[in-house]
Amino acid sequence: MSRALDALRRHLALAREFARIGAIRKSQFRVEFLCQVLMDCVWYATHIALFEIVFGHTRTLAGWSLDEVRVFLGFVFVADAFQMLWLGQAWHFGRELKDGRLDPLRVRPGWPVFLYFFQRFSLEAAVNTAVALAYLLWALAAVGRLSE
Repeated sequence: MSRALDALRRHLALAREFARIGAIRKSQFRVEFLCQVLMDCVWYATHIALFEIVFGHTRTLAGWSLDEVRVFLGFVFVADAFQMLWLGQAWHFGRELKDGRLDPLRVRPGWPVFLYFFQRFSLEAAVNTAVALAYLLWALAAVGRLSE
């Protein structure tokens, strides 16, 4: 058990270091950072507006109420934000595997899968995660799930 905890501590320390490096990297390109946050908020607003308009014309959609769809959207937004927060490197995996650029990961001090997928921390996704969590909590409160 102690060995597993040591490995977990080491990987959490690596994740913290990846987050620090990601924050430094994004602080150099502030306009890009703001544009990406704005773009994701527009993406959220588009999805929300679509269902708000649809539910303006009907009470249920395939048995789902507006409040239930809002909770569903909240979970979609949180899942998307997590994927962008930590797993943004996944888009490049096929190409890097094909080109043989994954070999250096084998000699680094950590699990290669963790190192590869978690090395590109995204600060703008951290902001979007906060927005997504706020929307999800608001939707859950509207349904009454937070008071139970």
